[in-house]
Amino acid sequence: MRPLFLPALAAALFALTAPASAADSLQSLCVTDSGQVEAGARVTACSQLPDEGKAGPAARIDIYINRAWSYGQLGGWDKAFADYEAALKINPGAAKVHNEKGLARLRMGRFEDAVTNYDRALKLDARMTLSYYGRAVARAKFGQTAAAEADFAAARRINPRVDTIFERIGLRS
Repeated sequence: MRPLFLPALAAALFALTAPASAADSLQSLCVTDSGQVEAGARVTACSQLPDEGKAGPAARIDIYINRAWSYGQLGGWDKAFADYEAALKINPGAAKVHNEKGLARLRMGRFEDAVTNYDRALKLDARMTLSYYGRAVARAKFGQTAAAEADFAAARRINPRVDTIFERIGLRS
Protein backbone atom coordinates (compact mmCIF):
# COMPACT_ATOMS: atom_id res chain seq x y z
CA MET A 1 0.00 0.00 0.00
CA ARG A 2 2.80 2.41 0.83
CA PRO A 3 4.44 2.40 -2.67
CA LEU A 4 1.17 3.52 -4.29
CA PHE A 5 0.65 6.27 -1.74
CA LEU A 6 3.94 8.09 -2.43
CA PRO A 7 3.43 8.50 -6.20
CA ALA A 8 -0.12 9.69 -5.60
CA LEU A 9 1.12 12.17 -3.02
CA ALA A 10 3.84 13.40 -5.36
CA ALA A 11 1.32 13.85 -8.20
CA ALA A 12 -1.04 15.75 -5.90
CA LEU A 13 1.74 18.04 -4.71
CA PHE A 14 2.83 18.69 -8.30
CA ALA A 15 -0.74 19.53 -9.30
CA LEU A 16 -1.02 21.97 -6.42
CA THR A 17 2.25 23.72 -7.23
CA ALA A 18 1.95 23.88 -11.03
CA PRO A 19 -0.46 26.82 -11.21
CA ALA A 20 1.62 28.74 -8.68
CA SER A 21 4.67 28.22 -10.86
CA ALA A 22 2.84 29.63 -13.87
CA ALA A 23 1.68 32.61 -11.82
CA ASP A 24 5.20 33.06 -10.46
CA SER A 25 6.56 33.03 -14.00
CA LEU A 26 4.04 35.68 -15.11
CA GLN A 27 4.80 37.74 -12.00
CA SER A 28 8.49 37.55 -12.79
CA LEU A 29 7.94 38.76 -16.37
CA CYS A 30 5.64 41.53 -15.16
CA VAL A 31 8.01 42.94 -12.55
CA THR A 32 11.38 42.32 -14.23
CA ASP A 33 13.36 45.44 -15.11
CA SER A 34 11.80 46.75 -18.30
CA GLY A 35 15.17 46.80 -20.02
CA GLN A 36 15.31 43.01 -19.80
CA VAL A 37 11.84 42.13 -21.08
CA GLU A 38 10.26 43.24 -24.36
CA ALA A 39 7.37 45.64 -23.63
CA GLY A 40 4.74 43.57 -25.44
CA ALA A 41 5.67 40.45 -23.48
CA ARG A 42 5.51 42.43 -20.27
CA VAL A 43 2.04 43.79 -21.09
CA THR A 44 0.86 40.25 -21.81
CA ALA A 45 2.33 38.88 -18.58
CA CYS A 46 0.89 41.68 -16.44
CA SER A 47 -2.51 41.28 -18.11
CA GLN A 48 -2.66 37.59 -17.22
CA LEU A 49 -1.93 38.05 -13.53
CA PRO A 50 -4.68 37.61 -10.96
CA ASP A 51 -7.43 40.17 -10.83
CA GLU A 52 -8.93 41.88 -7.82
CA GLY A 53 -10.17 38.68 -6.21
CA LYS A 54 -6.79 36.96 -6.10
CA ALA A 55 -4.07 39.59 -5.69
CA GLY A 56 -3.76 41.97 -2.78
CA PRO A 57 -4.02 45.74 -3.24
CA ALA A 58 -0.26 46.40 -3.25
CA ALA A 59 0.34 43.65 -5.81
CA ARG A 60 -2.44 44.96 -8.07
CA ILE A 61 -0.99 48.47 -7.92
CA ASP A 62 2.43 47.11 -8.95
CA ILE A 63 0.83 45.15 -11.80
CA TYR A 64 -0.91 48.30 -13.08
CA ILE A 65 2.26 50.38 -12.77
CA ASN A 66 4.42 47.83 -14.59
CA ARG A 67 1.89 47.32 -17.37
CA ALA A 68 1.45 51.10 -17.73
CA TRP A 69 5.22 51.57 -18.09
CA SER A 70 5.24 48.94 -20.85
CA TYR A 71 2.25 50.49 -22.61
CA GLY A 72 4.18 53.76 -22.56
CA GLN A 73 7.18 52.08 -24.17
CA LEU A 74 4.84 50.93 -26.93
CA GLY A 75 3.34 54.42 -27.33
CA GLY A 76 0.03 53.36 -25.77
CA TRP A 77 -0.33 56.37 -23.49
CA ASP A 78 -4.13 56.12 -23.22
CA LYS A 79 -3.84 52.57 -21.91
CA ALA A 80 -0.97 53.56 -19.64
CA PHE A 81 -2.98 56.33 -18.01
CA ALA A 82 -6.01 54.05 -17.68
CA ASP A 83 -3.79 51.69 -15.66
CA TYR A 84 -2.50 54.54 -13.49
CA GLU A 85 -6.08 55.59 -12.79
CA ALA A 86 -7.03 51.98 -11.95
CA ALA A 87 -4.14 51.87 -9.49
CA LEU A 88 -5.28 55.14 -7.91
CA LYS A 89 -8.80 53.73 -7.47
CA ILE A 90 -7.23 51.02 -5.33
CA ASN A 91 -5.27 53.55 -3.27
CA PRO A 92 -5.58 57.27 -4.07
CA GLY A 93 -2.76 57.93 -1.60
CA ALA A 94 -0.21 55.74 -3.38
CA ALA A 95 2.67 58.17 -3.88
CA LYS A 96 4.44 55.82 -6.26
CA VAL A 97 1.50 55.93 -8.69
CA HIS A 98 1.61 59.74 -8.80
CA ASN A 99 5.38 59.48 -9.27
CA GLU A 100 4.93 57.09 -12.19
CA LYS A 101 2.32 59.35 -13.78
CA GLY A 102 4.83 62.19 -13.48
CA LEU A 103 7.49 60.07 -15.14
CA ALA A 104 5.14 59.17 -17.99
CA ARG A 105 4.30 62.82 -18.53
CA LEU A 106 7.99 63.68 -18.41
CA ARG A 107 8.66 61.07 -21.12
CA MET A 108 5.83 62.59 -23.17
CA GLY A 109 7.29 66.10 -22.88
CA ARG A 110 4.35 67.34 -20.78
CA PHE A 111 6.59 69.02 -18.23
CA GLU A 112 4.06 71.16 -16.36
CA ASP A 113 1.75 68.15 -15.93
CA ALA A 114 4.73 66.12 -14.73
CA VAL A 115 5.47 68.72 -12.05
CA THR A 116 1.85 68.52 -10.87
CA ASN A 117 2.09 64.75 -10.49
CA TYR A 118 5.45 64.96 -8.74
CA ASP A 119 4.04 67.59 -6.37
CA ARG A 120 1.23 65.16 -5.46
CA ALA A 121 3.68 62.32 -4.89
CA LEU A 122 5.88 64.47 -2.67
CA LYS A 123 2.90 65.72 -0.69
CA LEU A 124 2.15 62.05 0.09
CA ASP A 125 5.76 60.98 0.66
CA ALA A 126 8.35 63.71 1.18
CA ARG A 127 11.22 61.20 0.79
CA MET A 128 10.24 60.10 -2.73
CA THR A 129 13.68 60.54 -4.32
CA LEU A 130 12.54 59.88 -7.87
CA SER A 131 9.81 62.51 -7.59
CA TYR A 132 12.31 65.18 -6.57
CA TYR A 133 14.59 64.20 -9.42
CA GLY A 134 11.82 63.93 -12.01
CA ARG A 135 10.37 67.26 -10.94
CA ALA A 136 13.86 68.77 -11.25
CA VAL A 137 14.21 67.47 -14.81
CA ALA A 138 10.77 68.81 -15.71
CA ARG A 139 11.44 72.20 -14.10
CA ALA A 140 14.77 72.47 -15.89
CA LYS A 141 13.02 71.80 -19.22
CA PHE A 142 10.80 74.83 -18.85
CA GLY A 143 13.36 77.18 -17.38
CA GLN A 144 12.83 77.01 -13.62
CA THR A 145 16.55 76.62 -13.01
CA ALA A 146 16.72 77.54 -9.32
CA ALA A 147 13.78 75.29 -8.42
CA ALA A 148 15.28 72.47 -10.51
CA GLU A 149 18.64 72.77 -8.73
CA ALA A 150 16.91 72.66 -5.33
CA ASP A 151 15.05 69.48 -6.35
CA PHE A 152 18.22 67.86 -7.73
CA ALA A 153 19.96 68.61 -4.43
CA ALA A 154 17.05 67.19 -2.39
CA ALA A 155 17.02 64.01 -4.47
CA ARG A 156 20.78 63.54 -4.17
CA ARG A 157 20.67 64.07 -0.38
CA ILE A 158 18.19 61.20 -0.10
CA ASN A 159 19.93 58.96 -2.66
CA PRO A 160 23.33 60.01 -4.01
CA ARG A 161 22.95 57.49 -6.88
CA VAL A 162 19.67 58.86 -8.21
CA ASP A 163 21.32 60.19 -11.40
CA THR A 164 22.17 56.61 -12.38
CA ILE A 165 18.55 55.53 -12.04
CA PHE A 166 17.35 58.24 -14.41
CA GLU A 167 20.16 57.54 -16.87
CA ARG A 168 19.05 53.90 -17.03
CA ILE A 169 15.59 54.96 -18.18
CA GLY A 170 16.95 57.46 -20.65
CA LEU A 171 16.29 60.67 -18.75
CA ARG A 172 19.16 62.86 -17.64
CA SER A 173 19.42 66.07 -15.70
